[in-house]
Amino acid sequence: MFNQKRNLKYPSLFLICFFISTALFLNSCGRFILKDEGVENKSIEELSGVSSAKTNIDGLNTAISEITQTVGSDGLLAGFFVVPEDGVSFLLSIFLGSNYNIKFYSLTDPDGTDILSASSTPNLYNEASGRLGNSGYANVLVPQSPSFNAKAGTWTFKAYTNDRVNLALRTGSTPSAATITIQPYITGTTWSAGDISVALIIMKRIYSKNGITLTINDTITISDTQYTKVSKTFINSTTSALVSQGVTEGVNLFFIEDYSVSDNLGNA
Repeated sequence: MFNQKRNLKYPSLFLICFFISTALFLNSCGRFILKDEGVENKSIEELSGVSSAKTNIDGLNTAISEITQTVGSDGLLAGFFVVPEDGVSFLLSIFLGSNYNIKFYSLTDPDGTDILSASSTPNLYNEASGRLGNSGYANVLVPQSPSFNAKAGTWTFKAYTNDRVNLALRTGSTPSAATITIQPYITGTTWSAGDISVALIIMKRIYSKNGITLTINDTITISDTQYTKVSKTFINSTTSALVSQGVTEGVNLFFIEDYSVSDNLGNA
């Protein structure tokens, strides 16, 4: 999760990138998470389901399930999951109702390295929302950069009080080339698709230089006025309804006129 303060030429145009994810850091993880961006784009309602679900796209299998947790002597909740030999990536999500701040205490790989610890190298101490904490929902994506990989074996975690922890695990052949579909949306009446076209072209060129091909679909205008200004919190009913309109076969970018609390430039 990231939050940025506003400082733009167009101060009323803001961006919500719903990746569940985690931010549009495709240059770092796009090589590993290819074609089927469906997991990162699933709504919170879909990811919070307790039943296991599986998809298969282009040879990559994705399974989503809830992890059983136990209370340790330290008062923290603990759980584990196993990444198989053909593991490609995983998204570990944590949920807590009523917008309370939620985060993981640790996430330890099969080699015994806590990748959320500031003393580990490399680490996601200041990178993952699952470590920094966020209202209602946070996650850790592995790999988040080429410095990490979804190591085969047993991963363990400790977490603060939460409602549930879900795992989206992707297995199959590791992709050798990245092609990612981008679906832009724009809300309100102040701005149009033409106002963001140049930015999308620049984004495409940046990723191309990093070996990632972006296929950018035509921008879709959402005219419903309730989506002109929305909360930055994805568990907010209006925000959730907005992002649920996104496609499941790509990365959804939502350009809005403003946030209901006007202090941020964008979040994902």
